Parts: sequence; C-alpha cells; structure tokens
Amino acid sequence: MCIHVSTDGSLVGRTEADHEDRVVEVRWMASGCVACCLTCKMAITLEYVKQLIFDATGVPSHEQRLFANGQQLTCEGMTPELIDVHPRLSLVRSVGDQFATNLGYFHDFADSPAEVPDGTFTVLKRIAPAIHGEVLECHWLGAEESFDCEGRVAVKRIARTTIDSFKVHNTDERTLHLNRHRAPHAEDALTEIGILSFLSKRADLPEYLLRMHGIFSDSRHVWIVTELARGGDLFSLAASGKKLPEKHVQHYSRQMLVALAYLHEHGIGHRDISLENVLLDRQHDSNLASNVRLMDFGMSVQSRSASGTPLRYFLSVGKDFYRAPECHMPAVAREVSIFSPTKSQPGEIVQTACNGVLCEVRLPQNATPGKFCKAEIWGYEVPPADVFSCAVCIFILGWQSPLWNRAVLSDQSFAFFRGRGDSGVADLLRSWKKQVHSSIMLELVSEMLRVSPVERPTAAACLGRSWFADTHLSSEV
Repeated sequence: MCIHVSTDGSLVGRTEADHEDRVVEVRWMASGCVACCLTCKMAITLEYVKQLIFDATGVPSHEQRLFANGQQLTCEGMTPELIDVHPRLSLVRSVGDQFATNLGYFHDFADSPAEVPDGTFTVLKRIAPAIHGEVLECHWLGAEESFDCEGRVAVKRIARTTIDSFKVHNTDERTLHLNRHRAPHAEDALTEIGILSFLSKRADLPEYLLRMHGIFSDSRHVWIVTELARGGDLFSLAASGKKLPEKHVQHYSRQMLVALAYLHEHGIGHRDISLENVLLDRQHDSNLASNVRLMDFGMSVQSRSASGTPLRYFLSVGKDFYRAPECHMPAVAREVSIFSPTKSQPGEIVQTACNGVLCEVRLPQNATPGKFCKAEIWGYEVPPADVFSCAVCIFILGWQSPLWNRAVLSDQSFAFFRGRGDSGVADLLRSWKKQVHSSIMLELVSEMLRVSPVERPTAAACLGRSWFADTHLSSEV
C-alpha cells in the first residue's frame, strides 16, 4: 500500500499511483506569497516534491516543512513514501535558517495614516525630489510647541498607489536573486514607514536618527512627517572644498556610529549608509559642528531572526562608492566552482573571488582543503556591510575623496588596497600624496574597511576605540 495525502490533508491508503499531471501552487505560510508553482505527477515521493521546490526556490530539502490544509506532510515510519500532492501547499523554513528573510517584515510595523485635516499643513518650499515622490518643507499648524520646531517640519509625500504596490513584495531575497526579473524596486516606501513608525515609539531613540512626527494621507498621497534638518547633508559638506578639522570628523563619525549601533541592536540593517543619507540639524560652521540625523530606511531589512540567527541577503543595494565587497553578488544561479582554502573546514563559510567580485560561500560537507569543489553562494550579513559603508563615509569626510568607484576586483584602487591588508588605506593616501590624519583615526578606518566582514568590528565596538576616547579632540568641538 502507498501512503498519500488526500485533498483534505488526511493520510489515506492507495493501491496504485495516479500518473496524471497536476499543477501545485506552493505559498510561503508566513506571508501568503507564492513561492513557486510546480507541475508534477499526482502520486510522487515527498522527497521528490521537496527537490522540485529546492530547484525553484533554493530552499534545501532538509529546511522545508510542507503543509496541506494546516497539516504537515510527513511519511515518517511509512514506506513507500508516495503521496498524492495537494494542489495548494504551504511552505515554512526551519528555525535558524539564515535565508528565511522577508522583505516585507517591517510592513507590519507601519502606522495607519490619519486623514490630513484641512488647513493643517502649509507647503513652504520643495526641498528635494525623492525616489518615490518629493520632500517638502511645511508649516504644521498647531505643532509650534509640540516638537520644538516652530511648526516647521519635513514632509515626504508619496503617491498612495506607490505605497500599495509594495504590499505584495514580501518574499525572501535569495529567491529574488535567483529570479532577478521578479525583484521589486530596491527602495521600499512601506518598509521606510514601518521602520520610522517603530523608531518613533522608542523612548531611548538617539537624537542622531531622524524621528517621524506623524503619518497622514489624502485622496492621492501619503504624507510622512519628520523633523526638519536645516543643514543639508554630509555629502554637501564633504564636497564643499573646505577641509574639515579632525575634531569635526570625529564628532560626526561618533554620531553616525551611535545611530548605527542602535539600529543593529534592534535588529535593523540599514543597507544604504552614505553621506547623502546623513542630514545636519543646522548649518555647519568652522567653530561648532552640528549634529547628524541618519535617514532613508527604504532599503533596510531585518538583520536577525526572532531566534537571533543572523540573516543573509543577496541584492546589491545602496550606492556604489559605499557598498561593501561582499554585497556584490556574482550573476550565477546557486553555486560557484572554487578551490577549497588550505586551512578550511567542510561546511565553513569563506570569502572567495568569483566573476570579478568577492562573495561569501559555504563549502560542501565533502570539501577537501586545497581541492576543487562546488560551493553554495551564501549571501551577506548586513551589520558588517553597514560598518564598511560607515568607514567609507568617515574616509570621505576626512580626505574629501572616495576610496574607489566600486569595491570589486577590476577597480584598480580597490585591488591596490586589498593587496596591502590593514596598511591599504595609508598606502593609498601616500600614493595620492594626501596627508594622513592621526594614527588612531587611520587605525579605526582600516579596521572597519577590512575586506573580510568577519574581521570588522561592530558599530558598538567602534565606539570603544581610542579615537573616540581622545578627550583633546572631543573637548574642542
């Protein structure tokens, strides 16, 4: 007798397999989104179904839990393992799976917008265009004393249809990497609203993270109301041609790291750390440095699972200047051919050169050090990539120049830097005939820019480095 699952999810007996084809729709149980559609025989083995799902989604068989009408499909203790496949299955990945990411995770944190009251907001001027709308300076009638802002606020105004378009894009990034034509826009407006909503409720929110004051909507737009930063962004300051004193670079760097450490502590990976995304609360002057506001969470993601497992991502988002080397994914399917490093262990995650980029892969269990093998592309963790991007910001502030165009092997500056280890930054500066700031500043930047992500300090650890303990510099700001 063969074991199969009937259309109501119960296990029943069967005397002969039905060889008729059936289309099976597999959905993620958490989000309800379609993971894949399969065409298979009505009566096949459960392991073969899992293999088909692996081929379509990249989820390994041992990490799959399949359900029909709420009942898990299992044939433990029963042979042969022939099942009659239900036309709709739900898929759950096992706890601790580093690929169990959900780009819609922060959507559920988004506050529902209230209707914009007539006469509440007066548009004063347009500050800048945004990817999904525009940023305006407005006067908020009645808020003159509430936020100590004289009623002046920034409003990011986004079309409601744009917001709604992101509600369907809550899937895992590995699937999107393997099916690039399905990838949504990298800048997720609903994720930004969700994170701003979450942060706005935190009593201990550092002042260096942009705070949302409210969210409203009218018939056409959603209005994201935040504090108004009047001093422009750090990129404009770095590009002004005026060299910043090291004490000011230290001041801005510490504040960026405080903001970043807070995000990481709360499981948020930014993925677009850049000088363009760091605002100043007032105009900078030569005697007094203003304070920063880190913003723009549209590319942010959940950095760890509910169980604390670091999550792995695959899309190359953010700006070229700032992106960490491991965030450049090779345009291949699932595996790459490499020589296993001489001191490696089977199952270990290692960094390797592939198609002109440096990516992280997991060695197979049968890998032999120094021998050829096929290794699975393993994506990247976001917090170390954020630290790398922050280091690029610090470098540009200090030396008014980017390090390279992109951190890939074909970039001459990056290749030069990579070949010199921790002395790479100092050697680049000497080759460019640029003055080196203090050795403790250079030491920190060099550690944050290490090519291997596992060798970089965390944002919190950076704040404990000696550069920030230099009371002489700190007291002068």
